[in-house]
Amino acid sequence: MTTILYGILVVVVAVVAAVVGLMLAQRLIPLSIREQSNTATGTIYAALYVVFGVSLGFSLFLVWQQFNAARQTVENEATSLQQIYNLAARFPESEQDRIKELAVSYARVVVEEEWASLQQGRPTERAQTLLGELRRSVVDLEPHSNAQDALYAASLQELDELE
Repeated sequence: MTTILYGILVVVVAVVAAVVGLMLAQRLIPLSIREQSNTATGTIYAALYVVFGVSLGFSLFLVWQQFNAARQTVENEATSLQQIYNLAARFPESEQDRIKELAVSYARVVVEEEWASLQQGRPTERAQTLLGELRRSVVDLEPHSNAQDALYAASLQELDELE
């Protein structure tokens, strides 16, 4: 919140300084001298407008790419976690309950804690711990049939995608 206030303060101070500077220039510099430099000043400003427009366009493009990359990462992680949860439903009950519980816990921790911590630049250990427990639970599964073998392999693949 303080960053927003500082940003607003900087903009207001810059606008006030520009207006005060304009008023001083109009009072102190005679009109005939100011008119002589209008053409040169107009050309310089036109070039600055173009540079500013190009810079702004590239900045928006880069921010949009970062936003799309972050959105895609979140969607991939959510899809992998959902797949792990769905695959767990096909294992024996004793094993599926633990995996489902860990998947739900991991999702909650990521949404409620991890994202807020990452916004401040420091990831939480709890999400990594839950992900490690989820991996151990899946790795410790012992498939007893070809169908469970395929589910086990798919679960490991989704875990790799999740991580």
